[in-house]
Amino acid sequence: MILNNLKRLLQIKVNDYSKDELLSLVIELVIAKVKALCNIDEDNMQVLEEYDFQLLIAQIAADVYVSYNPNHTVINDEVVEDEIKPGGPIKSVTIGDYKVEYATESKSTAYTTTSLSDSLTFHLDKYDEELVNYRYLRFY
Repeated sequence: MILNNLKRLLQIKVNDYSKDELLSLVIELVIAKVKALCNIDEDNMQVLEEYDFQLLIAQIAADVYVSYNPNHTVINDEVVEDEIKPGGPIKSVTIGDYKVEYATESKSTAYTTTSLSDSLTFHLDKYDEELVNYRYLRFY
């Protein structure tokens, strides 16, 4: 169910199985991180079956998949001088294994990384407000 929703979000045909292995891995990673973040254990696993929760997982997984680019080449850990446009906003900066582009004219922001873990951490921070609804308290 989550895989089909993820494919629809990414505009991949449901019967196209060429990327299923990577998409399934992304879904598993997102679920594992969300379970840890929201303290979901065996006692409250029923939340994983809720349709709204599955859509949220698919949405997070779609963002993670789009920003994950294993073919992205990292130049070095420094800002590349010719990427800064004189007299205008910064178009792109490459630092470490991620790349951030800001375009204020079109109000679009792109985030790409070669690490699924970095992409997952970045996007989970964006969805923190929605994930609050699924958090459980643990008392020790």
